[in-house]
Amino acid sequence: MSHGISGRRSVGMAEAKRRLHVKFASMVEQKVRVRLVNGNEYVGKLVGLSLEEGFPHLIIEGARSGENVFPLVFVNGRYITEVVLEEIPLFDPDEFAELVIQRMRLPPTQVRVLADIGKVAIAGGRIIVSEDGVEGSGMLANQVHSLWVEYMNKKKELVGTK
Repeated sequence: MSHGISGRRSVGMAEAKRRLHVKFASMVEQKVRVRLVNGNEYVGKLVGLSLEEGFPHLIIEGARSGENVFPLVFVNGRYITEVVLEEIPLFDPDEFAELVIQRMRLPPTQVRVLADIGKVAIAGGRIIVSEDGVEGSGMLANQVHSLWVEYMNKKKELVGTK
């Protein structure tokens, strides 16, 4: 990495592009507001995206636009002016991974954050944890599920939702 005028490290274009892809991918399954060049906007759940030709092409589920609600909307990225995350996700994969390591005393090599998809893989991927729950079976999966329930309940209390 090179140093800019301010003395801070600058990020290369490849790394900046990778970060953009990771951030967009982390918005999948979240509520977003998409504004278009013609002034229209859609609010709904981002369920798919493609970053081709330098534009984010999106698929919005349950898209609300004014008084209209559409089951599915495909948005051409060339017409998007803004994509806004409407809700803060409760599940933070980095935070949960640290909690698993500390509370369950698992070695860090057994807990891997999959930041690009907002999940945590435990025990070589036999257990996968996300905001939606815990995938896997067995005693370790049951312990992870109990910790996940506790974690999510605390997060919901912090934001005042149930």
